Amino acid sequence: MRKSLWLLLLTACMTAVAVDPSRADGFSANENFLATDTEPDNVHLPKTAPPVGLAFVRPDDQYESLYDDARFITPAFKRVERLYKSGKIREAYAEWLQLAWQGDMFAMASLSVVSRVHADQSWPVPPEFWEGWLLTLLGKGEGGYVLGVQYAMLADQYEAGSRSRDFFLQSALTGHWAGMYGIFATAGERESTPFSPPATPPVTPIPARFMEDHNGEARYWLTRAADSGYWKAAGLLATYYANPRKGAADYVRAEHYAAISAENGSVENALTLGAGYADGTFKHHPQCEGYYNYMLLADRLRYNSEPSIERIGRLIRHIKSNPECQKSDAVASGLAESKQLYESWKARSSERLQHRNELYARARARLPEVGAAHEKALLESAPAN
Repeated sequence: MRKSLWLLLLTACMTAVAVDPSRADGFSANENFLATDTEPDNVHLPKTAPPVGLAFVRPDDQYESLYDDARFITPAFKRVERLYKSGKIREAYAEWLQLAWQGDMFAMASLSVVSRVHADQSWPVPPEFWEGWLLTLLGKGEGGYVLGVQYAMLADQYEAGSRSRDFFLQSALTGHWAGMYGIFATAGERESTPFSPPATPPVTPIPARFMEDHNGEARYWLTRAADSGYWKAAGLLATYYANPRKGAADYVRAEHYAAISAENGSVENALTLGAGYADGTFKHHPQCEGYYNYMLLADRLRYNSEPSIERIGRLIRHIKSNPECQKSDAVASGLAESKQLYESWKARSSERLQHRNELYARARARLPEVGAAHEKALLESAPAN
């Protein structure tokens, strides 16, 4: 096994780390997670294979990571979620209803889940009321994702849990990253369900030998999410290509998906690529070019600034075994290319964030309509005098 594989294994765990909602895609602001042990001077590549027993991230372990893309999850929402899971169902419904009227769309989705899962109890309005309004307010992409997450997180009955897949599918078919990832993360619940992939767009799923513990549905949607540019899916796919359950690793595909992840904001996969070029694992670019491009991209993503002279010096010293990489033009080329990659990612990320903020602002502006419809539904369901 190549000596950089421990970094790729590490990436599998990194992809499940929740992203700070204040940051753009792929950047984790956890100061302990991105502490000095990830500096290039301290990246020691082992001379032996990684120890046996390192576990891949399983879909069951990824349920909480479904919230990674939920920029609007609040402490108040999580408090009520804990209340619900403690068995205080009606109290949780009442508090989620209050949050929904304040514009919390995840609370609104939770109202749907509670009333469907606990259909043996009486609720003010049926679950379809909240589902319909969420899809109206947020559209099938974001609305399907929000509903899919809440059904996955709160429903423990098969019939209700299957609703998660239905909503994730609506979301995924619009090209929504988190919707596609949601189907992947929950596909283990549907091992016996036949899967026929959509006719378009053309997707070549990762072969089964790389992901024997995942079914065809999971492999299709993880690949499709990665191909569309989703940093988390691409990073996980790179890990599987580099560490197959059977047969030889495919470093070309691992590099391809690690690059997608890095160029869409993943500090960790940018570091993985840089280390892979340093030790000769990856070969799409010449060694010095690939090393500096991605190590400097990781630096820009991590610090949101131009690389300092001190940090550039560390990179140069780290690859001192190659005289070509000590030349100033090699460093200058890496600075220019990494800046272009960083600025391109930043523009895309800002555009996505702006679009999402505007979507939620429009949805909240329509809450009076939801309130009026809710009052009407209550009147219609009230017993006649």
